[in-house]
Amino acid sequence: MDREQVQNAQRILEWRKSIEKMPDNQFFELMRMYIGEVKTPFNKHKLIEELSVFLRKIENKEKIAKLLSESDMSVIAAVKFISNATTKKVTTFFGGTFTFSKLYERIINLEERLILYRHDEDGKEYLRVNPHLDEVFDKIITKSILVKKANVINENKSQYFRLSPELLAAFASFVGGNPSLCKADGTFKKKTAALLEEMFGDNSGPLFLVKQAFENLSILVEDENGKSSIDKSKFISFSRLPETVQHAYIAVASQGRFSRGSLTQQAKLLIETILSIPESGYTRENLLRSAFIKSGKKKDNTGESAFGARGRFASILQRAKEREAEDADESRKTATEDNDTIFSTMDRLLDSAQELGLLRIKGIEKGGIDVLEAGEGLREGLFQNFSGAEERKVLNIDAAYNVLLFPGLPLESLIPLTEILDLKKFDTAVSFELTKKSIMRGFDSGMDEKSVVSTLQAHCVHDLPQNLLVSIDDWKKSYSSVAVYKGYILKVASDNPALSEKNPNFAKHIVETLAPGIFLLDVSTDEEAKRILESSGKDFVAKIRSAEPKKASEDFPILRIDDAENGDGGDGSGFLVPTSDDERKAHFDKLRGALSSMREREELTQEEYECLLFRVNRKIVLDESQLKKESVKFAKLEATGMDFPGKVHIIEQAVADRSTIEITFMSSENPEGVLATGIPVSTEKSDDDVTVTMKMTGTSVMKTFSISQASKVRRVYSSAFS
Repeated sequence: MDREQVQNAQRILEWRKSIEKMPDNQFFELMRMYIGEVKTPFNKHKLIEELSVFLRKIENKEKIAKLLSESDMSVIAAVKFISNATTKKVTTFFGGTFTFSKLYERIINLEERLILYRHDEDGKEYLRVNPHLDEVFDKIITKSILVKKANVINENKSQYFRLSPELLAAFASFVGGNPSLCKADGTFKKKTAALLEEMFGDNSGPLFLVKQAFENLSILVEDENGKSSIDKSKFISFSRLPETVQHAYIAVASQGRFSRGSLTQQAKLLIETILSIPESGYTRENLLRSAFIKSGKKKDNTGESAFGARGRFASILQRAKEREAEDADESRKTATEDNDTIFSTMDRLLDSAQELGLLRIKGIEKGGIDVLEAGEGLREGLFQNFSGAEERKVLNIDAAYNVLLFPGLPLESLIPLTEILDLKKFDTAVSFELTKKSIMRGFDSGMDEKSVVSTLQAHCVHDLPQNLLVSIDDWKKSYSSVAVYKGYILKVASDNPALSEKNPNFAKHIVETLAPGIFLLDVSTDEEAKRILESSGKDFVAKIRSAEPKKASEDFPILRIDDAENGDGGDGSGFLVPTSDDERKAHFDKLRGALSSMREREELTQEEYECLLFRVNRKIVLDESQLKKESVKFAKLEATGMDFPGKVHIIEQAVADRSTIEITFMSSENPEGVLATGIPVSTEKSDDDVTVTMKMTGTSVMKTFSISQASKVRRVYSSAFS
């Protein structure tokens, strides 16, 4: 037995248990509806098996499916595709389409028709689709019922903003050259905004979102003087993510600062939602519905299927292993799992995604409604191959130190360039310039003359201009002419080989050799310095201020992307086509006619006729073979006048079955009678009367009535599941 068969067997067992757990009045009413008279002695398991036989007949399955209305199919699809569907989840999904009362009534009716059932697990009640009907429902119940493809009537040809490695690198370079970015309230200063518009043109608008995202991802940091800078280690860690994941993190983080798990969860949902858009596109409403369905999937793993162990990502995945369990636990607590906030969360993310180019307007459909499609290259951006990127020649440098950068390098390879170039103009080819200020900024970041030259030469299409090499050498001398150091300084006697630059274990801790035997170390605490010296056989306890601590950069979380094909499945068509509204009406009118004929021939009592008519109106009866008087439990439906025992009997039976009753009271003021309708919950006897306490229909109000004063008591047929 393969896995699918095992799962189906488990679901059938779950369905059987849900039927077995029903209260007796519901259980036996259901059995009579479909398999006829229940004879005593009875065996519940045998009766459930008879019901299963009824459902296994292909003709019955197809009748159930063909009699579905459009609303029926929508609710069934929601239960089928919303993970762990509950009444609340389904209600939230259909907000604005169904009222709660109508939706609840629809679910009850689909239970009566053996289409849905309820399953209790971990203290929660979930809705499920009857597994016996999979064979026919797989042909007609698809996600396209819930999430409909668009029909574009007017294509959009305009250009749109796109995130790219070059744009992010250009923005980082801009920050390096213009550290006084923002006002105290976090908005761009007037001068900054003017410079951004001058340098980025039409692309300047969304850069505020990029700025916000970089701040919330701790890539853009601000010192105590209000100066902004790029945290290099954090930026490099970010750059090692696939481009699509980078862009998703920017879209999410532009909206706020989130925990690691929440950031991962929202980015994953955003990517999967956008990748689900078919070629024809989705309207925003349908895109939000797609997100709602996807948000319910379990996210117990956040890593490998997005990238596998492909090339350069293998090491990242390995480092992420220890964090996956923690991320999964945290992600399950995020806002995306709160049914009431999924739509609002995704609505906010879609705004950001559209402004940043992860989404674009494909065109409009009838009614002028925008149709959205995925931004260019998102799917490809999950699996880039950057092999040989270090050797790509994308720079053109002239003798005046003007630099043109062409596309082709990943963000990680561009980061060293952002530290030594000043941005002039962002375009298809990005224009930079090399200046003394920009090169010294590179020296400040830890680069030396050789690394500056090698970084430029590695990507330049020709040899570097000789005058540039001379200038870099001059700038390095100027930079080195004065130096201020802060940190742990170690002075070592020349006869100590253990603490020398020739010892590789010690040399790796040397930041700068200030003079022979005098070193600036990379340690940041007294304890760290002590350990290094003790490992070399020296006793030492430092009591000085520590150097600037090294920043430990934590890897960005890895995402496990379910890279589904566009469109979320088929179009809902199959060889089994549900009937039209007129065909369904004709079918049930025919059954009502057959019932009327049986009543006229006195084959049915009034009680039996009313019960069977109720079933027909509830779409429980599939064909005339179910119109059997034996399937109706004998029950007195009405008692009037002086029949006090009859009135009491009807009410007591209604209490046991939780059935609705109508009580009529006559008075001189109201000769036509006053009607009270509800479900009786208890009776109480006194010496000369019996009172009944009822939950009034449509309310939670409880009222008590005297049965002796009632002129008529009538039982009203209602759903066995209500």
